[in-house]
Amino acid sequence: MKGHWILVNPVAGPCGEICREALYKTNQIGLMVGKDIARIRRLALVFDSNLPLPAEWRDDGRLLKALPAPSLQQKLTTINPSPLPDGSLLIMDPLGNLMMKYAPGYDPYQVRDDLSKLLRISQIG
Repeated sequence: MKGHWILVNPVAGPCGEICREALYKTNQIGLMVGKDIARIRRLALVFDSNLPLPAEWRDDGRLLKALPAPSLQQKLTTINPSPLPDGSLLIMDPLGNLMMKYAPGYDPYQVRDDLSKLLRISQIG
């Protein structure tokens, strides 16, 4: 995933309605950025390896699923000592820096605008 901007959806427990809505929104954001879609990847960051994957995740070929690496877990703890709530969103740059954080219920149009600005001024990814 190096070299790509990553829309990270943290998933702490079973993916409920809030989680599904957030994943849907990141899919829509990817479509809204148009020609820059190749610069973006979506990631469901699952904190519990024992969680079953919902059927819609298995059918979504563009959604990556992963457990957080220890270095990423440390970064997340630094920016937010309590666990990130389901439905939140993080934007990570191609170098692995966490750039932006959105609370659950975020506006996908605002995220698209912010991401478009980041992509426009970025010389990487």
